[in-house]
Amino acid sequence: MIEQIVISQCGKISKSFVAGDIRSALLRATRLWNVIDSQMQWEFCFPIMLQAVPFVFRDATDANSLYFLY
Repeated sequence: MIEQIVISQCGKISKSFVAGDIRSALLRATRLWNVIDSQMQWEFCFPIMLQAVPFVFRDATDANSLYFLY
C-alpha cells in the first residue's frame, strides 16, 4: 500500500520539478521522506524514491542526502 503512495507522490514531485516549482517539489519530497521514515518502510520505499526522483537528492544512491525543505 505505502509503495503505491510513494509512486504517486513521486509523480507529483516530478511534475512540480519539471514545471519549475522547485520549492514545491522539495517540500513534497521532504514530506514523503518523513512519512517513509516514520513508517519504517525504508527497504521498500526509499529505493523507489531514489529511482523515481533522483534530482531531489545530493547523491542519488543515498536516501539520507535529500535536499530537505521545511
